[in-house]
Amino acid sequence: MSQRLCCIALALLVATSARAQTDSSLKLATKNPAAAAEFKAGVRDYENLSFESASAHFKAAITADPAFGLARVMYAGTAGTLDQSQLEAEVSRGVTDAAKASNKELILASAYKEAILGNADVANALFRAAAQLMPNDRLLAFAATGGVFAANLPAARELVAKYPDYPLGYNSLAYLNWPEDRAAALAAAKRQVELNPTAPNAHDTYAELLQWNGNFAEAAAHYKEATTLSPKFPEAYAGLAEVAALQGQYDQARNYLNQAIANSWSPNSDSDTCGRSPALTLSRATTPTC
Repeated sequence: MSQRLCCIALALLVATSARAQTDSSLKLATKNPAAAAEFKAGVRDYENLSFESASAHFKAAITADPAFGLARVMYAGTAGTLDQSQLEAEVSRGVTDAAKASNKELILASAYKEAILGNADVANALFRAAAQLMPNDRLLAFAATGGVFAANLPAARELVAKYPDYPLGYNSLAYLNWPEDRAAALAAAKRQVELNPTAPNAHDTYAELLQWNGNFAEAAAHYKEATTLSPKFPEAYAGLAEVAALQGQYDQARNYLNQAIANSWSPNSDSDTCGRSPALTLSRATTPTC
């Protein structure tokens, strides 16, 4: 099945490459305006690593248009409430529906399906094919480098050079530069905040690197800003707990840890340490770098 999907992706890439020169963006096949709007909102939250909110938008999209295959795949991967059999059924249905929409939606749905099911090599090949079909899509370019958990610093630098105003690229650049080049890592994390000041994850990333660098007061300020922007953002409370503990403020650390636990989004027992569904997290990762 995996080899067959790769063949499909390559065949579609060849078949549509000429048209892609003038039509390089994804045009959603759904005719339902509400479904399209919810899907786009979900993608924005997904790019900001706000997976619970993204899942709600993707669910609303398929409620408005049950045949919206790409939205169904994205919902399945971010929901965190599906068991394995339900997950497989949803992504398979999504790919089947996407095949009735457009070649681009089919490739994207197939790529996310493989990522959700843990087939990293196949998913990456499909993301690269999709990125060639849609070269102006920053999220696809990001996914093609390996996403949040990319281990390729040159690729991350190339992405940021190509899309200097894309916040998510700086998230990877920050972690990939640490600890070899702390100044570059902190600069990248700070730039993500500057580009996306209302995204809690941007502040959480910058806070984490500041914490690692021993800048506890500044780290705490950005963790608190993340909780202000999103009061149910568990990662920031966990960061505040760590900062407090590192300074010997153990009662305060315990209170923050309790808030992190209370706000963790973990409907499945196998949710990762970032309190989100592990199925689809913009990566093929092993260690979260949220």
